[in-house]
Order: sequence, then structure tokens, then C-alpha cells
Amino acid sequence: MRPLSKNRTARRARPAAASSRRDKKPSVGPLRQWLRRVARPLRRGARSKRPWVALVLAIPLALMFLWALANQVAWAGPLLADTARAVVGVDAVSRLEEIAYDAADRWNRFWRSEAQPEAHWNTSPQVLVTPVPNFTTDALPPTDAADKGEFPPANVGPLFREMAAPGDGVWVPVVDPNHPDEPPVLYKTLIHPDRKRSWGELFVVAIDLRRAQIFAAAGTLEPKASTQEGQQYKRRGVIPEVRYDGLLAAFNGGFKAEHGQWGMKVDDVTLLPPRDRGCTIAGFADHTLRIGTWTALKESEPEMRFWRQTPSCMVEKGTLNPGLVNEESISWGAALGGGTVVRRSAFGLNPARNIAFVGVSNATTARAIATGMQHAGARDVAQLDINWSYPHFIMFRQSKAGQRQGYSLFDGFAYENNEYLSRAATRDFFYVVRKDSSVSQRDK
Repeated sequence: MRPLSKNRTARRARPAAASSRRDKKPSVGPLRQWLRRVARPLRRGARSKRPWVALVLAIPLALMFLWALANQVAWAGPLLADTARAVVGVDAVSRLEEIAYDAADRWNRFWRSEAQPEAHWNTSPQVLVTPVPNFTTDALPPTDAADKGEFPPANVGPLFREMAAPGDGVWVPVVDPNHPDEPPVLYKTLIHPDRKRSWGELFVVAIDLRRAQIFAAAGTLEPKASTQEGQQYKRRGVIPEVRYDGLLAAFNGGFKAEHGQWGMKVDDVTLLPPRDRGCTIAGFADHTLRIGTWTALKESEPEMRFWRQTPSCMVEKGTLNPGLVNEESISWGAALGGGTVVRRSAFGLNPARNIAFVGVSNATTARAIATGMQHAGARDVAQLDINWSYPHFIMFRQSKAGQRQGYSLFDGFAYENNEYLSRAATRDFFYVVRKDSSVSQRDK
């Protein structure tokens, strides 16, 4: 065998040399080495922080979902609020609600700044009146018709001419579905009570108390009793069947006991004792009603069939409460401040006390609903419950099968099916019965 030449030996050795070069890592400059050392823990940190980033993103999305749920499903709002109160306390939840409603209002004032007020029903040309003055004061001058309590009430027109929809302040008859041929006992109107918010709405129902009477009922849970007799009182939470024949409507009551401890008496049983400064809705044995501060009414307490208290009267004897004179007033009630823009409800009486006014609103401050109720014709006004789930005005009709069914008179207001009828209400409420019914005079 011939010995390998030097050239052939060199050629065979090259692969080994080339392999050693491939295995050898390329040199890296000092700057790049330093950058790699710094970046290595950052990359590990980024991987470890991914769960925290996901959590930070998930929290606002979850809050948005819960907010939408609480404002779209009737039972969701109370459940979420009560659960939160049990964990963080009443005051903390109220503060969170105020923050959330304030954020929603700021968004609406930006997004809906050019929106026009909307009408929710047609007003027949036959019921329209000649244009009325542009009422913008806190109190309307009394008229003979208002003092005498003529029914239906006189059309009042819009509260603010520049912030009104067609038909604002015009009273429209509400047909009783069970007595469609009878003269209406109820009339309704719409008022836009806030210059700054075209979407703020106040729906008002006028009730002829000469042909209807109002009763109060305690809920199965609220207001929570603090007296011994109140704790022993059997709560039904429904309208007695004996009054079904003349049943017209129902509407929500006042705050939970924990939101101010406002008193209530029903069926001659005191559930919570009265507070002196509480605005009191009182029903008497002769079926008349009065609204006023407790200190002004308490001497006639033995003659009352029921009474229900709310925060200080919004309007009393035609005068707006001093705490509501300032449009930005935030001190009102005990659940949410007066400046909070929220769904509210209120109850009022005309000067003659023969017409009751029930108002339910969207996106209003305490002042807005007070001045709107006053504009509609109420001389004395008490605020009822607030928040999305509670304010409503429910009508009742009898089906072909003979069953009573409830429905909201105004679109968008929450009502749980058969509440006040077969479904017991957990919170107090009022209901309206025709006086010409053969059973409406019974007090059982």
C-alpha cells in the first residue's frame, strides 16, 4: 500500500478541523454579554408575571359584567348588593355604588350630550292644551283647579322648555284593563326634570283618591322589625285575595331598615318606631292620606291605619327642602347621596289631598325628582326606594283563565313575575284598589 501523501493527509484532517470550528461558540462582545445577562431575569420575570397581568385585566371585565347584570336582571342587583354589604359593610357598598353611578353619569354626559329627550307614547291632539309658560321655578303658583283637586289634573306642560319631548306634562288616561268602559281612575304623564340630562325621565301617575284607596303592606323581610310585636307579626308579602276584585295597581315602598331605620306601622303593628325627622306617609281610618314630618303628624297617630317613613320630606307644604335647593346637593337619604344620578321613586299629594302622585324616574338626582313631582302638582313629596331594581308602577289584569297578572306600566322598569300576588315580596309596598269594588272597603 502506498503511503499517503502530505496533501492527502491534510485533506483528511480538514473535516476534523471544520468540526471543531463548528463546535466552538462564536465570540460575543462585552456589551452583548452584559445585555444578555440583564435580559435573562427579565424574561423569566415576564413569564412569572403573566398570571398577575391576566388578573389585572380580568377584574375590570368582571366588574363591568356584574354592573350590567345588576342593572338588567331584577334579582341580581339586590343579591349582589346584600352579599357585598355582608362582606365589606353598608357604608362601603354605598360608596362603591356612588362611584359606579358617577362614572356612568360622566360617560352618559359625554356620549349622550347631543341626545334629544324622547317621548314614550303618543298624545292625542284632542288632549293637548294651548302652550303653557316655561316653568323653571322650584314651585308652581297654586291654581284653583289644583286647590280643588279636579281630576284629571290640569296639563302642566314641560318643566324646561329647552329640555322636553312632545307631550311632556300632558296627562293621558290609563285604562283599567278590568274595567275598560269605566272613567279612568289613573292618568300618566312624562316630565324631563333635568336641564343637564336629556335622558333623565320622570314618569308620573295621578290617582283619583275619591274613587280609589291606597293600602300599605310589609315585605317578608323588610323593613326589618326592631320591636317585639313587629318580630312576632306574620308577614305575607302579598296582596290579600279579598281585594283582588278592585285591584288596580301596586308600587314600591321605602328603604331597607339598615338604610336609616325609617319606621313603619301596618295592621296596627309597629315594625320600627318612628323617627321625628322622618317624612311620613300616613293612611287614616277614613281612607284619607297625609304626608309630612312625623313631629307634625304624630298627634293623630291613633287614627292612622298605617304609616311608612322615608328620609326628610322632599317637598312639604309646597316648599322645597332646603337640602335640595342646591342642584349639586349630595346629602340626602341614607343609601345614596342626593347628587347621585340614579333610578328613584317618590310619592306625593296635591293640596286638596284627593289626588296622589307616584313617580318613577330614570337617571335623576334627588332634586330633579323632587322638582318634577312638584311640577306635576304635588304639594307634599316623600322619596321612596331607589336603585335599578326597586322603583316601578305595576298594573294588574285578569286573564281569560281568571288569573291575575301584573305588568309594568312603563317600559324598562324591573318587575318579577307574579310579585305581590302569588310571589311574596321581600320588601314593603303599596297597592291601589277601586273604591267602587264591593270588597275594597274591608280592612282585613
